[in-house]
Amino acid sequence: MKRITLPLALTLLILALLSWAAVAYFDLVISGDESQYQADVQAARQSFTEQNSSVSMHAVVQDTAASRAQLDALLSSDVTTIANKLRGVGQSTGVSVKLGGALPENGPVGGAPATSNIQAVAFSLEADGSFAALMRTEALIEALPLPSSIERFDIQRASDSGATWHMSVSIRVLTASPISS
Repeated sequence: MKRITLPLALTLLILALLSWAAVAYFDLVISGDESQYQADVQAARQSFTEQNSSVSMHAVVQDTAASRAQLDALLSSDVTTIANKLRGVGQSTGVSVKLGGALPENGPVGGAPATSNIQAVAFSLEADGSFAALMRTEALIEALPLPSSIERFDIQRASDSGATWHMSVSIRVLTASPISS
């Protein structure tokens, strides 16, 4: 009986070792499959994120198309057109507007990238007329469909007549049209 138990014990030991080797092998295979699964999940997430970002960017471009077209239309006015619009304000209010000059400002416009072709032009205007007419003129200048800001506004009673007033306005207008010096 002793002789049978030794070979049986050795056989069982070998079977146990083989079983543990099989368990270790399956663990290695399962770990490799899990690593591959995690890599596939990460690649799918990355792909989804890139596609989602692309779709979002496309949607933003489409949603802002009308606004960009309006901005381009506002900035496309050249200096002559702007000057004519400023003179036209005086004609609308019955005041003679004298355009003193249009000077391009140096350097990039604040907030615009250095590569932008947006430039600022400073216009100086003078007008004489009744106080009410000059105030209407100033209000129309502010309401012009131009990307502009009034930098200085002075109004004073003219010395030669009590009913006549004198207005000086300095207005800054943005344009994307080329400006010749």
